Amino acid sequence: MVTANEGKRHQAYAESLGVDGYMLKPVPLTRLLDEAVAVMNARDADDGDED
Repeated sequence: MVTANEGKRHQAYAESLGVDGYMLKPVPLTRLLDEAVAVMNARDADDGDED
């Protein structure tokens, strides 16, 4: 989740909904891409899929 909301309650609520990550804007593009790749790899590992 990418947001401008810095509140801890907002982050806790988002995590309770199952977000995979919580990043505050502005997010450097390289970090956003790294996080997206990490989430996809984790989901592939959970599914038992391999590249």
